[in-house]
Amino acid sequence: MLTASVEYTSLRPPTHYALAFEPYLYNQTSFLRLKEYEVQSFYAVDHARELIIARIHFAMETSLEGSLCAISLPQLPFGSLEYSLSINIAQLTDFVVFVRDQLTQRGITSVEIRDCIPAYRVDEAKLLHQALLDQDFVVQEEAVNHHIPVDERELSTKMSAGQRGKLKKCVSASFTSARESIDELSEVYSFVEMSYQARKRFLSLPLSALQESVCKFPDQYQLFSVYYLQKRIAACVAVRVSLSALYTFYYTALASYGTYSPTVLLLDTVYQYCQSQKISVLDLGTSSAESVRKFKARMGGVSSEKYTYFLALG
Repeated sequence: MLTASVEYTSLRPPTHYALAFEPYLYNQTSFLRLKEYEVQSFYAVDHARELIIARIHFAMETSLEGSLCAISLPQLPFGSLEYSLSINIAQLTDFVVFVRDQLTQRGITSVEIRDCIPAYRVDEAKLLHQALLDQDFVVQEEAVNHHIPVDERELSTKMSAGQRGKLKKCVSASFTSARESIDELSEVYSFVEMSYQARKRFLSLPLSALQESVCKFPDQYQLFSVYYLQKRIAACVAVRVSLSALYTFYYTALASYGTYSPTVLLLDTVYQYCQSQKISVLDLGTSSAESVRKFKARMGGVSSEKYTYFLALG
């Protein structure tokens, strides 16, 4: 039930209103300005406390049939709702109803909400999942994701015995690993692109777009590499999606070093960085390939579902 001090609106709240939740990089207004599409935003605002207690952004896309679809958010790993733990299920449901009705009035025929993994949320998305299903959203896609919970323990204690052996093998072979300067972005990107192409895979983001994001948010992007005799043999581009989560956007290794599996050393280095920065979630991303899923699980990855919700309007 809407209280006297809480308002649901499509108008931008006053600039001095603070966010009552941990924001995600992809939902930051300054980040969305880098995208080519226009954004329609909705907010739940607590005027008494001068807080934004929930928000969601959409981009509008036209289908081949000419109908309008609201997507949160395209060309990104996720968008979805951000909300405060102080919000209750009634308020969150009312906000979802408000957003649905506003989109209907704007002639939108369908809504797609691409959510983050449950580990990103303190409540593991239980409130949001219930609120959306209660308003007739359906789960359109369940992508299998893996993440590694980061704590004081070494990653080697979470790996399988086989992966621990590969880590020792990399160390015994005098492989070295390090966090790179962001100035190395072009070189790291070229390495990743070459490695992907060798596996007949392609990068989702051109270098120019990645450089634009890094230029705008240099502290949110981290680069890591593994070397053998000064030759880069593995690399990772990671994004700090929030204070508590680091997402391994791209990571790969040269196939010619497959018997050593330098990716194990690479991810161990990334994990240690997370420990040093008090990051609690190392997100390894989704994969449809069973072999990749097994690798992530052997690295200590915890499996979860990354949901995309859908609602037909009208």
